[in-house]
Amino acid sequence: MSRNRIRKSEKREKKMIYEEGKRKLYTIHQQPKYNSGQTLTIGRASLYLFPQ
Repeated sequence: MSRNRIRKSEKREKKMIYEEGKRKLYTIHQQPKYNSGQTLTIGRASLYLFPQ
């Protein structure tokens, strides 16, 4: 039971990290100097930054 609860909070934490990464990348993509030609989709890029 407690082990399961820990796992749930871990998942939530990972999701928060993932969401934060998406947000940061989104703001980076708003700035044109970073956005020269080859853009990763936000989802894929955040997977590179935050491997799950």
